[in-house]
Amino acid sequence: TAILCGTADRLTSIGHSRKLHQRIAGSRLLECEGAGHMLPIERHDQVTAELDQLITAATARAAQR
Repeated sequence: TAILCGTADRLTSIGHSRKLHQRIAGSRLLECEGAGHMLPIERHDQVTAELDQLITAATARAAQR
């Protein structure tokens, strides 16, 4: 599970993302400093990199089955 958030998001506070991260075992939290609610537009390079990592991990895990 990847949790991505912007530290300047006014709709969904950073605290919600941090709580999710604490409660979802094995999750990864990416906090984008100064980004708001439109993270895929504001920080597309970071979002793409995180999704690439998530897909790579899922593919590796599926190959082990």
